[in-house]
Amino acid sequence: MNRRAEMQINRKPPQISPPGIQPKQDRVHQVRIYKLITPLFGGGAEPQKPDEVTVIRASEIRGLLRFWWRATRGGQFGSLDELRCAEEAIWGSAAGEGKAGPS
Repeated sequence: MNRRAEMQINRKPPQISPPGIQPKQDRVHQVRIYKLITPLFGGGAEPQKPDEVTVIRASEIRGLLRFWWRATRGGQFGSLDELRCAEEAIWGSAAGEGKAGPS
């Protein structure tokens, strides 16, 4: 068994809950319930220790959304270049050849 598999087996759920957030009065407040069907691992800078401030990082959620966007929308593009252009327009891309942006 490799180290990554061992870490996943030994990983314990954090004993903390996310901080409470109060909605602002001038904004629309919606409560939604989602079922997570793709593995999503939270954590902080130290392995095996939950981060009390950022239980799940935004980059993890963004990565999952990007993956599922490709999985559900990829077939409608005629080429990989068309898919890549549409993906970059929504999610951004890494800096390179005269362009800069978040990936």
